[in-house]
Amino acid sequence: MEGPKLQQPQALSPVVQQDSLIPSLEYATFFNLLQIVSFYSTRAGTTAERPTGTTGVRWVGMPFFDQTLGKPVFLKFTSSSVWVDGSGAVV
Repeated sequence: MEGPKLQQPQALSPVVQQDSLIPSLEYATFFNLLQIVSFYSTRAGTTAERPTGTTGVRWVGMPFFDQTLGKPVFLKFTSSSVWVDGSGAVV
């Protein structure tokens, strides 16, 4: 299963810019992506409220708790709105 493309900063990259508390661009970008993934990975709603191609970020394997079905579902293809449950059945 694929997921979002996150690249961890290099091991010896400085966390902050020299002589300041401002994060380096590399770390700021990394933490911003983590925040986005965390937000979209914890979404929930009815079947009608599942994310579509026009409603924002989506990736293969993206979880969504479907409150209508009462279980988590996962996006199978980003090019369509095919969602599957934990057994792989289309829901």
